Amino acid sequence: MEIALQTDEVTVSHEKSSIAVRQLNKIFPSVLSRLNPDKAATPLFTTDRFLSSAEMVAQVALALQREFGFEVEFARGRSPTMEGTAEVCYQHSDPVLGVLVGRMAVVLVREAASDDDKRMATLYDQSINSLKNNAPAVLTRRIVWEAEKRNIPWSRIHATEGYVQLGHGYKQRRFNGSYTGNTPYIATKIATAKYLACDFFRSHGIPVPQQIRVLDADGAVAAALRIGYPVVLKPERMDKGLGVHINLIDEQSVREAFDSARSHGRVLIEQQIPGDDYRITLIHGRMVAAGRSQAAQVVGDGHSTIRKLIEIVNSDLRRGTQDYCELSTIVADDEIIRTLEEQKMTLDSKPETGTIIALRRWWRNGTDHSAEDMTGLVHPINRTMFERAARLIGLDIAGVDFITPDISRPWTEVGGAINEINPTPGLNTHIRAGAPAIIPMVVDTFFPVDEDGRIPTAAVCGTVGTARRAAEILESTGYKVGLATTQGVEIDKTMVTEQDSSGLSGAHMVLGDPLTSAAVLQLSVGKIKSEGLAVDKIGVGAVMDPGTDDKSGAQVEVSTELESSMGLIVKAAQDLVILSADDPLCTSLASLSQAKSLCLIASNPDSPLMADHINKGGLAITVTDIKGVASICLWDRQKATVLAPVAVESKAAEQILIETMFAIAITYGLNVLLTDIAVALNRTE
Repeated sequence: MEIALQTDEVTVSHEKSSIAVRQLNKIFPSVLSRLNPDKAATPLFTTDRFLSSAEMVAQVALALQREFGFEVEFARGRSPTMEGTAEVCYQHSDPVLGVLVGRMAVVLVREAASDDDKRMATLYDQSINSLKNNAPAVLTRRIVWEAEKRNIPWSRIHATEGYVQLGHGYKQRRFNGSYTGNTPYIATKIATAKYLACDFFRSHGIPVPQQIRVLDADGAVAAALRIGYPVVLKPERMDKGLGVHINLIDEQSVREAFDSARSHGRVLIEQQIPGDDYRITLIHGRMVAAGRSQAAQVVGDGHSTIRKLIEIVNSDLRRGTQDYCELSTIVADDEIIRTLEEQKMTLDSKPETGTIIALRRWWRNGTDHSAEDMTGLVHPINRTMFERAARLIGLDIAGVDFITPDISRPWTEVGGAINEINPTPGLNTHIRAGAPAIIPMVVDTFFPVDEDGRIPTAAVCGTVGTARRAAEILESTGYKVGLATTQGVEIDKTMVTEQDSSGLSGAHMVLGDPLTSAAVLQLSVGKIKSEGLAVDKIGVGAVMDPGTDDKSGAQVEVSTELESSMGLIVKAAQDLVILSADDPLCTSLASLSQAKSLCLIASNPDSPLMADHINKGGLAITVTDIKGVASICLWDRQKATVLAPVAVESKAAEQILIETMFAIAITYGLNVLLTDIAVALNRTE
């Protein structure tokens, strides 16, 4: 989707343009090289020509989105008008971020001209932190990106929360990360209560470690003695490794760990199972991926310091500080320094060739660990046990943490135990291990490969009457229609608001209602310019008069460029574009269409444009004299179908006629049969 931003808040003089470009190139590292490792890193701006402030704002708006992994490309800026207002148009995938990055880009470009490195670095960090607080989590974004590849629409359920809707109307599915609308509540409660889950599995013969719940440090020490050292101490209800302490070998280490973990709630002492850590992901009870996690480490080469070896590991283009990167940058923090000290080493030590140096003692989600794909090596006995565990809990998507010396051999022979089962598993282990199919498998749980979750949808840049008549025809054929106009929103003939809904809010209400099976959206010019197009794609796009905004009646400037509001509707239409043949400005938008068909509407069948279009076999609707009776006719492949007689006796009647012809074209484009359209028309006076 594209958004048009009008602003008079930034003006960079010709003299300071080069300064602003230099500053912006400094603060925006190339993330394209990480998204596409085959691409060389390039600065944000590479041209030597003068760039207007609007052009810079447009590109910065894209760059901010790319920092979060959104692959957006289109942007254009128009220099300020006589009134001092610049117009910027840029692509976005998320309306919430789309508006936010525009505002941030204005500030960054304005301040870039001041040539203050410290100020720019501060503003950049503030912008990124603000976007982090407003962007969906990385797993959610990965699922969204896969949905976009399949032409599945998505939207936020709430502007500041992580819940996302895939699909429209009655086809919608909802999720947040790997937590879906189908994830059972009781299964989630059991899985997140580690002590309960452990007892539950034990009662069903699933291998789990011995575990004791403790209330204080003395109880923790007593439990450790009962189980036998070494032990693990962890909070009962935290995830992502928070508060977990492993390899506790004596009373002192247990007491210190308890003091650290008690702030996270009730504490468990657990038998430490020997072996490697594996993450097993199951979808609907079937194992789909298995990965082995490896805490951060480096391998000596005989001459490089550990500090240098970390730099070499970090040079992998898959690593980065952005949360969408496959691997995280290794940062030499206090934990790494302590781990090295345990090995009698420092960051300046030079390990011998082939020596493996552990940088951390264990891995946890969100850190710099690496992973290895083990899906094809899981022994059938282990696989059966994992699938039974997920089935017993009842989760639709489950992450099993399993510890064993060798996952390729039966757990009954070599030992092993399920450490935890997660109802909202992170999938980083599999992504880091190079198992790219895991995200498509998650999307498969929402929609089959050949389903895009879309419902019949039309957008109208024109009158309320046109949208309403199209809705009435659709309703007559059994659709539950969601109708959004400047007069409000109706869902299945029930008015739900009378506020102007000719923009994002109306589309959100209509497409987010599970009752809606077809949508008709009246989109006003003003709303498109201020908010962007309310939908990414539509089946049918209709432009009645590109020179008039239906809400205000004010004349608006028309451009055949993409940033034209009407042009956005035409570009979004996939199946049919409908234009008024009576207005040359309207017909000029036809060049922007990528739809399968073009339909022209005119009350005058004798116009040269209409006659030429019909003679070439084009789709058209006009008034034709049939045996002395004026009738609405639909022309397709030079064949006319009579739909209804008309009698135009006043200006108002003429307007109704035009609206009716557009409504016919809209519903025909949404695959309503002509016989059904004719029946609906004959029911209407």
